[in-house]
Amino acid sequence: MPHRMLNAIRQSGASGAALRDLYRNLNFSAKQARQLALDLVKAGLIEERWLDRAEWFIAVEHVDEAT
Repeated sequence: MPHRMLNAIRQSGASGAALRDLYRNLNFSAKQARQLALDLVKAGLIEERWLDRAEWFIAVEHVDEAT
C-alpha cells in the first residue's frame, strides 16, 4: 500500500499532491492515507507542505523544483 501512495505522489511531480486527492484516487480512508503519508515522511521519501489549510505532499526528488 505505501508504494501505491508513493508512486502517486511521485507522478504528481513538482506540484505535489493534496492528501484529499490521494485518498480519493487511491480508495483509502482519510485516516489511512494520512498515516501512510506520515510514515513516508518519517522514512524521508516525501515532504509535507501546507497550502492554505490543505495538506500536500511532494516526493523528495521534486523538492528543489517546487521551491
